[in-house]
Amino acid sequence: MNPYVDSIVKSFDERSTPFSELDVLSAINATSAIVSATEESAPFCLVAEGLAFHLVENCADREGLWGKYYGPAAIGEDKNGDRIDIPPISAITDDVISYWEERAGSASHPILRARYADLVWEFSSSVRNSASRFRMAQIVVDANLEIALRQLHRVPPIIPIRLRRALDLAISTNDRIRVERVRLAVLSQLNEPFSREWGNLYNELLRNPRSQLANTERDAIIVGLRAQLDDICRDPASSITQVSMLTLWLAEVYRRTNQPLNTKIVLDILLNSILDRQSAFPALTLLAHLENLFEVLRRFGFTNEARNLIEKIEEVSMKSRDEMVGFRLEFPLPDVAIHELIQEIVGDSLELALRKLACFFAEDFTEAQKQLRELTQVAPLSYQIRNSHVNERGMATASVLPIEQDNEGHIVQHMGTCMKLCVPILRSTIVSMRAKFSPSVEQLLEVLYQSPLYQENRKPIIRRGLEAYWDDEDFVVSIHLFIPQLEHAIRELAKQMNITTYKEGRRGGFQLRNLDELLRLVELEEALGKRTTVYLRTLLSDQRGWNLRNEISHGIPACNGFTVDVADRLFHALLLLSLVRFDIEQTDNP
Repeated sequence: MNPYVDSIVKSFDERSTPFSELDVLSAINATSAIVSATEESAPFCLVAEGLAFHLVENCADREGLWGKYYGPAAIGEDKNGDRIDIPPISAITDDVISYWEERAGSASHPILRARYADLVWEFSSSVRNSASRFRMAQIVVDANLEIALRQLHRVPPIIPIRLRRALDLAISTNDRIRVERVRLAVLSQLNEPFSREWGNLYNELLRNPRSQLANTERDAIIVGLRAQLDDICRDPASSITQVSMLTLWLAEVYRRTNQPLNTKIVLDILLNSILDRQSAFPALTLLAHLENLFEVLRRFGFTNEARNLIEKIEEVSMKSRDEMVGFRLEFPLPDVAIHELIQEIVGDSLELALRKLACFFAEDFTEAQKQLRELTQVAPLSYQIRNSHVNERGMATASVLPIEQDNEGHIVQHMGTCMKLCVPILRSTIVSMRAKFSPSVEQLLEVLYQSPLYQENRKPIIRRGLEAYWDDEDFVVSIHLFIPQLEHAIRELAKQMNITTYKEGRRGGFQLRNLDELLRLVELEEALGKRTTVYLRTLLSDQRGWNLRNEISHGIPACNGFTVDVADRLFHALLLLSLVRFDIEQTDNP
C-alpha cells in the first residue's frame, strides 16, 4: 500500500472512539488533495479506498439505481441529458474487488472490515461473473454484530440498518448459527428508541420464518415496544412523530395477528396523544396530524371512528385558515406582445374571434407536461412533497402526491395555475372583442347554437345566463346558469354517441354518471380530443383544479367566489363546446 493509505488505515484501525464511513471518506479526500498537488495521478490503492467509502449503502429498494445494496453517492446529467452516476459502476473492476478482498482480511476495525467485505460480496457476481465467497458474508455479519453490540458507529440510526443487513446475509447464506446471533443481538436492543429502521428490522424478524424467532421472542418484541409506547406517551417532551411511528407499527402487528381490540387501543392512544398536545401545535400542524390519523383509521377499517373525527378536523381547519399568511407576487406583463396577441385573436369577424378565443384559451395538457418536466429540473424538491388543496373553510379537498406517484395530479394542478395566470389576458381579450363588435346576447346565442349540443328547449336558460353575464354583469346568476348547461351539453354529446349516461344506483334503480366520469370516457376523449377533456375536467370536475361544477353545486363559495374571472372561464367553455359538429371528425385541437 501507499504510505498515505497506510497512515489513514492505521488511524482508523486503532481508533477507540466511534466514527462513521463518512469520516473515513473525508480523510481519504483530504489525502487525495495532497497527492494531486504533488503527483500526476493518484495511486491505485487510494482510488480503490475512495471508491469503497464513496458508495452509499441500503440502496437495494431505490428505483433506477444499480439493483444492488450499494449505489452511487449522486446522480446527474451531462450536456446531452444522459445520466451520470458518481461514482460510476464501471469504476468497480476485478482489480478493485481484489484490493477490497485483501483489505477485508487485513483490516482490524469492524467498520472497515464490514465495508470492504460487503462490497466484495455484493459486486463479485456482476464484475467477476463468479459467486462471492461465503467468507465475505460471514465477515460482514460478524463485523456488523460487533458494531451494534459495542456501539462503535458514530451515527446511532445506522445500527438497525447494519443488523438488518447482517440478518439478510445470514439468512441468504443459510447460516443458522449467525442467524441466531443476530436475532439475540436484536432482542438485546429492545430498549433503543423506536424508529422506522428499527421497525423494518423487527418486521423482518417477525415475518421471515427463516429468522428462527420463537413465539416467546415474538411476544417479547411486541410487549417491549408496547411498554415503550406507554413511556413515550407519559413523557410530555416526546415527539408526536415518534408516538405515531410506534403506534402504527404496533397497529399493523396487531392487525396481522388478528387482535382488533389491541389495534383499536393503540390507535386511541395516538388520538389522545395528539389531543393532549394540541395546545402546543400551530393549527396547521395539528390539522396535518388529524388528517393523517383520519386516513389511518379508515385504512384499518375503523370507519365510524374516522367519521367522528371529521368535526374536529373541520374545527381545526377554520383555525388553520386564519393562520395562513397571504403573499403578493407582482411581475410585469409584456404589454406590446399581449396587445398584438389580443388583436390577432379579435381580428375582423365576431364569429371568427369567438372561435379563436375558444381555441387559444383552452389549456393544453401536452404543453403542461412539457413545462412540468422543465420545472422539475429547476425545482425538484417542490414536486417530491405532497400538497393539499383547501376550500374556504380550510378543509383539504384533494391532495397531490409526489410527481412519480401522481403525474396526472401535477398536470391538472399546473393547468389550473396557468388558467389563473391567464385571467387578465382572457378578460382583456373579451373586453377588446366587445369594444370592437358590440355583440348582442342574440348574436352570441347564434354562435353557440351552431353546435347541436345546445338544444332548443335549453335556449331560454342559456339566454338568461348570457344576459346576466354580458349585459347585467350579474355573475352570481350567470355562473349558476352556465354550469348546468355545460354539463347537459356534455351529456348530450354522450347520448348522441350512444354512450349511456346512467349507472346502477346504490339503492336500486339508476342514477346519472357524474361529470368527471363522463369526461374520462375514452369515447368522449376521442371525440373531443384529450386537450379538451382534460381542460374541462380541470375547470369543472377535478378537485385538484378549479372544480367549479362541484364547488358551486355544493354551495362552497361565498359571494366573493362568484367573480368575473370564473364567469369568463365558463363563457369560454360554452364557446369551446360550440365548436362541436357531429359531421366533422374531432381532433386534439377543438
